[in-house]
Amino acid sequence: MAPPHELKVDPAELKAQAGKLDTAGDDLNTKLGNAFKALHGLGGFWGDDDTGHTFYNGDGKPGYGAQYDNASTDINAMIKGYHDIAGGFQQMAKNIDVANWNSIVALPKVPK
Repeated sequence: MAPPHELKVDPAELKAQAGKLDTAGDDLNTKLGNAFKALHGLGGFWGDDDTGHTFYNGDGKPGYGAQYDNASTDINAMIKGYHDIAGGFQQMAKNIDVANWNSIVALPKVPK
C-alpha cells in the first residue's frame, strides 16, 4: 500500500532556511558577544574581600568565574549548532539536486 502522503522536499526551500539559520546564528553571536563584552567591561565588580572571592570562586559550588566560562562555552556551542544545521540543510539540498539529476540520466532514451 502506498503512503497516504507524498514526501515533497524543495531544495530551494532548504537553501532558504539554511540562509535564515546562518543569519540567526550570526545575530546570536553578535548580540551575545556584545553582552559578554559589556559584562566583562564591568571588571571585578565582586571586589577583593572574602565575600567577593567567595562569589567569584564559589563555596562548594561553582562561582561566578566558572559560570561565566561555562556560559561562554555553551553559547559558542549553540551558535555552532545553528551554523552546523544550516550546513546540513545546504548538503541535503545538494543531495536532492544530485539525486534528481541521476534520475533524469537513468531515464530511457527516446528513439529517434
